[in-house]
Amino acid sequence: MTGETMPEAAKTATPKAELDKAGEEIIHDIILAKTELETATQNYNFADSDDLIDIYAYRIIAAQTKYNMLIKKAREKGLSYNEYLSGGITSVRK
Repeated sequence: MTGETMPEAAKTATPKAELDKAGEEIIHDIILAKTELETATQNYNFADSDDLIDIYAYRIIAAQTKYNMLIKKAREKGLSYNEYLSGGITSVRK
């Protein structure tokens, strides 16, 4: 494809577009971290051995730490979940 050039708009992404993409990424990660925390908590509640209790306790701590870090990151960027609801972010991507 010699001689073809990209449209000017495609060459340079605007900072707002990059921020929106980064913001969506953070919101997705928050949703995923919250799901991980809920799953670990539920598994902990149904654990039937000391080993499983230990495993899920550590998973809860890890998930809570990850969730808190992502919330802090979102606050630093001035993000709010509500502004992304209108953008159609309703589920976790895999």
